[in-house]
Amino acid sequence: MKYLFPIFLFTSFFASAQSTETIQTKPSLNFNLISAYNSIDSFDEAFVSYGLGAEAKMSKRFSLAGNITFGEEDFWRFVIIQPSLKFYPSNVFKGIFVKTGFGYAKFKTVNNVVFLGQPFDADRGSSAGIVIAHAGLGFSTIVKEKISISLSIAAQGSIDIDADGSGFQSDFSIGYAF
Repeated sequence: MKYLFPIFLFTSFFASAQSTETIQTKPSLNFNLISAYNSIDSFDEAFVSYGLGAEAKMSKRFSLAGNITFGEEDFWRFVIIQPSLKFYPSNVFKGIFVKTGFGYAKFKTVNNVVFLGQPFDADRGSSAGIVIAHAGLGFSTIVKEKISISLSIAAQGSIDIDADGSGFQSDFSIGYAF
């Protein structure tokens, strides 16, 4: 419930950025399905999560995108916020793109279990935050006038001093243009 306000602000920002151009270049609100594999020190984890995202055109070849992802595993819940800058060689929202950006992941244990060992030291308590950087490739296409589909894969790494690690993330999203 406490994440509804940030989601509202995030989507409101992109909704207010509508342009007067054709439908294909207007901002889109996306539903994301993300699978990831992370290896942080001796901690390996693969998970599937869901989230909301948005993408808005900045110029003919650049767009600003971002997503908020939610998930729950055996003993912890997480929220990941990842803004990205996307470069399309031809036109925004169409074809191959390169993306890069930073993100923030917040992990919290379920049932007050305390994390033991890396990447969550016991002195961090029952929650931990990690800053991550990512870069990847993807493909986006417009299926119908206002509906788009996007697939991407990215390499990501933690830039947190206490949790050095890396991983891969694949993202499938369905978007609706305003």
